[in-house]
Amino acid sequence: MRVLFLAASLRSAASETGQTGTSKMLNERIAASSSGEVYKGNGNTGVMVRSPDFFDNGSDKEVLPATFWHNDIYAPSQLYPTVSDPWCPNNGWDGYYSTDSCTGDSVGPWDFAAVAVVMAGAMESMWDQFDNIQNDDWGMGVFYASDANAADDRCVYREEWNGYDCPGGWIDFDSGEFSTDSDHKGSGGYLPGNPYAVGFEKGGGGSGCHFDGNANAIDQPDADGSMGNLVGDADCQCNYAYNGDWGEWVTAWTYHSQQKAGFENRKWLDGNGGRAPAWGADTAACWVNNPRDLINLQNALYWQRDQWNNQKIPESDWSQGSSKEIRKYWGWNEIPVSRWIVDDAQQWDAVIIKLPADVCGDGKEDQPDCLNNDAQAQLEQDLDNFKTNRKLVPGSDNIGNRPGSYVLFVREVADNGGNWRREFFCSDWKSPNNMYQIVYANPGGDDARCYMDDGGDTPSPSPPSPPSPEPPSPSPPPSDCQGRLVDTQTFMNSRFPDRKANKGDCDYICNVRSQIGRCSCSTFSTHSRGTCKFYRHTTKMAVVV
Repeated sequence: MRVLFLAASLRSAASETGQTGTSKMLNERIAASSSGEVYKGNGNTGVMVRSPDFFDNGSDKEVLPATFWHNDIYAPSQLYPTVSDPWCPNNGWDGYYSTDSCTGDSVGPWDFAAVAVVMAGAMESMWDQFDNIQNDDWGMGVFYASDANAADDRCVYREEWNGYDCPGGWIDFDSGEFSTDSDHKGSGGYLPGNPYAVGFEKGGGGSGCHFDGNANAIDQPDADGSMGNLVGDADCQCNYAYNGDWGEWVTAWTYHSQQKAGFENRKWLDGNGGRAPAWGADTAACWVNNPRDLINLQNALYWQRDQWNNQKIPESDWSQGSSKEIRKYWGWNEIPVSRWIVDDAQQWDAVIIKLPADVCGDGKEDQPDCLNNDAQAQLEQDLDNFKTNRKLVPGSDNIGNRPGSYVLFVREVADNGGNWRREFFCSDWKSPNNMYQIVYANPGGDDARCYMDDGGDTPSPSPPSPPSPEPPSPSPPPSDCQGRLVDTQTFMNSRFPDRKANKGDCDYICNVRSQIGRCSCSTFSTHSRGTCKFYRHTTKMAVVV
């Protein structure tokens, strides 16, 4: 009955104030399901967002972490912070270990906006059979309901080799001994997708068990719960015996945790009353293969947070009931997705500026002007960082380009039960040093747009409205593309015999073998050097530059 009530309370449509065509599309994509349903509807498949560590990410990863947004998820602070440290504020102690102290009312990221990117249409290329993603039997992905260190601290179990492929080495399954080997990258070195659905040659990225790089050992805890262990296999996929009520999974973890050998000093959640630091959820995080189980487990973690989280990092007091304290929560999930997609600006629908949950403090429609002076100055710096790194290009002439100038704000609003939803919107805003401004052009009109411009008293003249939809299709290769055709089936058979080729193999050819970015699958009738025609979602050919 609880889910029924909450779904009904959050199902209201986004406000019409501050809307553009793109913001409406994104709000429809994250719309809450009908009463009593979870991740069901017509087109409300969610969106992916990613914080900007793409400026300096390592090239040895095939997957990078992103976050899945949907208004069936009720936690606040659903974006990894881009300012400061989510461990702050704290007094130098997480309840079990010393940590760097950071104290003060304004310390930490919780009063600051976060700048990121949002992707809707690009989700079609992230997993196989995306059109069926809301079906009950879809299970093509890897999804974590909390922060999980999926791309950097996970070991993939390889049954045929009787051991774990870990970051920087190998763990023998029988002995548990770690052998250093730089050829091993851990699960971050695998392509995205559920390896038990697509195979390890095409998936496994970000899956696996949590790895402690200091001890060179797997530190994923177990539990003796009412329905068995927290994990259901050696690769630390969640135990689906709990999927009728993921709250029972959280209860099993909260009261019956059993640490791995060598980590017995983590004396939390073992039935003796000790609660865990926030990062304890990272080590315990198992993965599910579909968004519905992700949503239900993430909500269970949030609803039962007082039982497992000791509120030491960040230091908070949720009992006050104030949004300022409640938003000090690691509310993001973690989804390992292809780095070739999420770092490709052509796949972004917009750059987004997520405001702190209930930043205006009145429980109503937040606006960027409610950010304090330090937060507004920081936002100016963050936008300048995006511009310097060519992830934002100011001006109305760049509304339809990617990278370009299209920007949206995101607010988080709670219902009376303390459950949060997200809303994309636009609002005029000028940065404190007048470096930049966010312009809401033609508000209320069918051609309303939202973009970043350089500072000044007036924005640059707005050009004629671009064709709908606003976000462009992925750009073609340069006109001097010197391509050669590769038959996908022939190419893959030379490496993986007796397996039918599909679109993911095109990505494999271009991304892995040629290192040129996203693949272009084509249905060529003719082809000449210097001319490239591209058609998405076909599997016959791939162009390798």
